Amino acid sequence: MSPIIGSGQDIGRRRAHGQVRSYIYADSQVEDEDRDLHDDAGQLAIGEVAARAGMTASRIRYYEARGVLPAPDRVGGKRRYTPDVLRRLAIIDAAQRVGFGLDDIRDLLGARDEPAHERLRRLALAKLPELDELIEHAASVRRLLEICSECDCESIDVCRMFDLTSTQVEV
Repeated sequence: MSPIIGSGQDIGRRRAHGQVRSYIYADSQVEDEDRDLHDDAGQLAIGEVAARAGMTASRIRYYEARGVLPAPDRVGGKRRYTPDVLRRLAIIDAAQRVGFGLDDIRDLLGARDEPAHERLRRLALAKLPELDELIEHAASVRRLLEICSECDCESIDVCRMFDLTSTQVEV
């Protein structure tokens, strides 16, 4: 079957990146769920995973290369993911938002003899001192900015704020 083109009929709709395409054919209308997106086994193409997870396909490939995501099945050379990859990507995103690096996340998600909550607890306890240092640094910067906000110097060259010998507030 070939599509009817230029017949004046509605030839259908097309959306980019492998979403549903409709065509009017000579003897019937066919809905073609693009095989680049979804197949009968419920597997998802990388574009669909990226769209649902709210991230780029290159980010997903990067996670695979770094060992944070397992290598997906391939069909015809194209990545095919099971829907559970969306949960794993959500976990990765949440872990990054609280400051865990990809090595930490790989450790957290990895299969170990230690239960997941123990790995999470260990990583959190290791991250807390880093957060305390960050908070101290931010408080120091705040103090400096408060001093700057009260500056009435005629020139930056005479401002004590920039005199390293007189300012002992650490940034």
